[in-house]
Amino acid sequence: MLAQTSPFLLTIGSGVLYHLALRGGGGGANPWAFLTLAYAVAFALSAAAWGASGGGLPAIDRRVVACGALLGAAAIGIELGYYLGYRSGWAIGSASLVNAGCIAALLALIGAMERRSW
Repeated sequence: MLAQTSPFLLTIGSGVLYHLALRGGGGGANPWAFLTLAYAVAFALSAAAWGASGGGLPAIDRRVVACGALLGAAAIGIELGYYLGYRSGWAIGSASLVNAGCIAALLALIGAMERRSW
């Protein structure tokens, strides 16, 4: 049971911290400085976890590199969007809900189209 609920709880807890940090951080700060610091911490934590898990250099193929690069670009876009949105007055109670609803609708459409292509 814990193996099923812990990722869910981690995602929820991290999501709440994510929005609180974006909403409260920076004020008039340069968003690139804010995101650089955030990614420096994420890099350090990821590198430490990688090392603690045995490290080693895995065989990385093009697909892993391409998807990792896309994930990084998407993460920057998401975080910059929320950062700028909160700075322009988005309400913390509705910004995530509206964005998640739009994303869910688009992913449902993509999923339906993907299913038809099989």
